[in-house]
Amino acid sequence: MSELSPTARVVLEVLADRRAHGIGHITIRDLAAALGTDVVRRDIEEAIGELRDAGEPVVTSTHGQDRGVWLSTDPAEVRACARALGRRIASQYLRVRALRKTAEVLEQPMVLFPEREFLPYAVLRDDRTLGELVEAGGLPMLTAGASR
Repeated sequence: MSELSPTARVVLEVLADRRAHGIGHITIRDLAAALGTDVVRRDIEEAIGELRDAGEPVVTSTHGQDRGVWLSTDPAEVRACARALGRRIASQYLRVRALRKTAEVLEQPMVLFPEREFLPYAVLRDDRTLGELVEAGGLPMLTAGASR
């Protein structure tokens, strides 16, 4: 336990004490408030991650009566928490991938047209003409000065 940060040690002590006294879940917000005014939600989230990395069965849930954080003795709860974290990882990965694609489009040079209409070059990689793309309804036209 000496390798844990001071915040992680205190979080573990609070959660262990609650479990020992049969007190259930506590929200991260309430846990942060209980630890003092210098502790913010992100500090608690980092401490929870640190405790999990150290092998502590810290479980979180955002659903109904199980909402909050606690030390579990139930392998099924720990597995359910791991599945929920896995879903969040997958969701975050999709967002990262979408942002990377957006960055690639933004890196493309802008093509200006005499009518003061512009589109990212990446959109114009199609063999159809600009007019054909617009007529097909697959291309929103933005005028100069308009936001994307």
